[in-house]
Amino acid sequence: MAALVPFKKIKEGVFQILEYRTARQDLRDFSRKMCTNKNEQAKALYESVISYYPEIWSLRRFAEIFELSHTYLGLIINDKIKPEREEANSRKFTDQQERVMIKHALDKYNKGDPFTHVTFLEYIQLQFPDKTITIGFINSFLIRRLGEITTKMASPLESCRFDVKIESTAAYRIELEESVVGVPACLITNCDESGLQEFVDSHNKLVLCPLSDKDADCVYSVVRDGKLVSVLAAICLDGSSCCPAVVVRRKTLDDNLFTHGLRDGKDCVIYTSVKGYVCGEHFYKWIVECFISFIRNQRKEYNLKATEWGVLLMDGHGAHFGDETLKALAKAHVRIVQLPAHSSHCFQPLDLSTFHAMKSLVKRQVTGFEPKSQGDKVQRSIMALQRSSTPFTNMVAFRKVAIVQNFANTPATVVIDEIQFGQQVDKLLGDRKQ
Repeated sequence: MAALVPFKKIKEGVFQILEYRTARQDLRDFSRKMCTNKNEQAKALYESVISYYPEIWSLRRFAEIFELSHTYLGLIINDKIKPEREEANSRKFTDQQERVMIKHALDKYNKGDPFTHVTFLEYIQLQFPDKTITIGFINSFLIRRLGEITTKMASPLESCRFDVKIESTAAYRIELEESVVGVPACLITNCDESGLQEFVDSHNKLVLCPLSDKDADCVYSVVRDGKLVSVLAAICLDGSSCCPAVVVRRKTLDDNLFTHGLRDGKDCVIYTSVKGYVCGEHFYKWIVECFISFIRNQRKEYNLKATEWGVLLMDGHGAHFGDETLKALAKAHVRIVQLPAHSSHCFQPLDLSTFHAMKSLVKRQVTGFEPKSQGDKVQRSIMALQRSSTPFTNMVAFRKVAIVQNFANTPATVVIDEIQFGQQVDKLLGDRKQ
């Protein structure tokens, strides 16, 4: 049976629900009752409240005090919860054994690798090879343990995106005000890399999770395999795009890569890598060969001074911050604004629009190359990126992260959409936002 809930926690919860005098009277009556477990405490508090002010009772609000579902609290009140037995029973396992199973399931969930019905069954079979159980046992188990564990649909989330500091979002907002607001929109850029794969292993799935988790917070970490190529792209707030780089998982390049329409140095530049990832050397070469030239052309097109400072929004990936890269950007009068750690899914324009569209389109592209050849992979990637980074979609991508243009100025400058920024912070922090 679940341990007693500290009286201090019950007191705080009751004072949040009831008026001061009413709460004191109910707590005084509740404290006189002897309880040996959480279920008895919940029923005792119910009896205390209902005896004085029955119209105040709310299953949902009082269930939160004991971290129970309102359904389970209703069963407790109506004496429909059977007492636990220490000896093995017809359910195959003792209550102690089932509590160990629950603890392990919750530990797995907190690590980002929750059980599904099938994997939970496999775990139990491994721990108790002498027992014969089926998926029906899992369903029965979850019904019996409704007050301790439940199931929800979990969304995939890249590992390391679970811990976002509240302070970092405030610091980022200050950085936007100091370094981005008022800068010409044609010099506001965002760059990032994305891997394209044959198979994507992420999808929503039903998992075992704590009762206290809300649907929006139910996520699991994913592992990416089978990388085809990496695309390094940059988009600009005015709608334009920089020449992207493609990193292929090969030591050499085929001779025919530019025989079916791709233009070297204009549509893309291509680098090689043993693992297919963008490293610091690739990033530096792309900055020097493509990005700095793009910024210079932007200044010329909008009749800006050659020393007009631009801004490059980037995440904290180590490959972005090599000494040579930082020196080259500073010399080109480009200021770096780093996104808060683990916040790309809320504050990175490319992640919120461009890359998602690119991945959904890449398999539909048709090239003149042999399917799955190096040229086919590269050209499909660039074709999908070009369709996903039109002027309109680029501006929409920035708008999603609250960075918009003020057309009252010529050229247009940056302003922050405070309402949209607040919505992104809410999405990022959830209930932790004060």
